[in-house]
Amino acid sequence: MDAPDAAARRAPGPTGPPARNFPLAFLRQLRTRDLLPPGLAESDAPAPPAGAAGRPPVVLIHGTWMNAYSTWAMIAPGLRAAGFDVHGFNYGVDRGCRVGRVGGVAGVADLEASAAEVADAVDAVLAATGAERVDLICHSQGAIHGRLYAQERGAGRVRTLISLGGNHHGATLSGVSRLGDRLTAAGIPVEPAFTRILGPAGLQQTPGRPIFERLNSAGELREGVRYVNFASRVDWIATPWAGGFLDHDPARPGACDPAVRNIRVQDLGRGQWPDHLSMLYSPTVLAEIIAALGGPARQPDHAVVVPVWGQLRPPALAGIGAAAAAGWLLARRRRRRR
Repeated sequence: MDAPDAAARRAPGPTGPPARNFPLAFLRQLRTRDLLPPGLAESDAPAPPAGAAGRPPVVLIHGTWMNAYSTWAMIAPGLRAAGFDVHGFNYGVDRGCRVGRVGGVAGVADLEASAAEVADAVDAVLAATGAERVDLICHSQGAIHGRLYAQERGAGRVRTLISLGGNHHGATLSGVSRLGDRLTAAGIPVEPAFTRILGPAGLQQTPGRPIFERLNSAGELREGVRYVNFASRVDWIATPWAGGFLDHDPARPGACDPAVRNIRVQDLGRGQWPDHLSMLYSPTVLAEIIAALGGPARQPDHAVVVPVWGQLRPPALAGIGAAAAAGWLLARRRRRRR
């Protein structure tokens, strides 16, 4: 397979508009290669307001088959509005696989190459800002790279590591990876075809792969790092969903290390039912992230968040309810006429 396209992944891209829903952001990602979210320090977004001094810069690390825009189109501008110095980038571009040739798709390259690329990017943020430490917010595969940085090259340089649907122990993709293991054991070579189509990163993140021995063999936590982990019990990609937690004992859910906070998104309030993707478009999750980083308190947001789509605002819910009521009345009238 061809090496990742370094020029494509490092070139600055255009900035897209804010988004409230994952599918719309993903479609914009596919239409515009190297698209970046609004709110990044290197974009034309307004500078953080007074009072932001002293906070570490925040680096956003996206996941597999996505890019910085589709992952952070709501969270990045929200962080910027709260006064954070926000940085993001696309990594893991690999034109050697079919999916990698689609404009805007990143996070598909070999994990070792991507880990080095992410570490270089975080080092560049620290050098450019003059900061001694950094806060990392990571989605899915991004949690692997954030944790590797915190325990290897960036040891002592990470203050907070926040993961959203983080792949800390290997994801089964609702059992698809186990099916692949069974086919391989039966002599059907599915892995080469999978890699040619979807890139190496996907299979390298399934349970039992070497990357997780590297991550967890010496313990899941690193001294001096605060961990905040968000997971959803309706996550159908990073399965089992509780694998998104660190230092987690299901028999003792409140007994984890004081440096770790494991959050089941459904416990944050009514109407919070995001999956692996729409978790990125929950105002409630954003408010928790801002609070975890020491930002200002936000007013509660009453948006309902549903799988895949994202936010359903109260007017939309009212419209759905009105349409359902109208449909019920029409059906009832037709039955009476009969």
